Amino acid sequence: MKIQILSPEELLFKGEIDSVILPGVAGSFHILKDHAALVSTLTKGFIKVYTKSLGNIGNAKLQKTDFGFTYNLETDGIARVKDNMVEILITP
Repeated sequence: MKIQILSPEELLFKGEIDSVILPGVAGSFHILKDHAALVSTLTKGFIKVYTKSLGNIGNAKLQKTDFGFTYNLETDGIARVKDNMVEILITP
């Protein structure tokens, strides 16, 4: 599965992942491979990305963990899932 995390200023991360947990308005939800297509609003909270192929993330906004990395979403955003691609758009 692939992911892109985008803000208006920059591409924060793009790569292969195993899964991701997102902070939805109605609660957190977990996206796994072959998930049904969806569009969801996101709220403040942590985006938790699970990946074995992290490499050098090279962005101070992303915090490495044992399972991959986290990103502290301090504003709202939108997530779109389709065809094993997760796109996260962070609002300013």
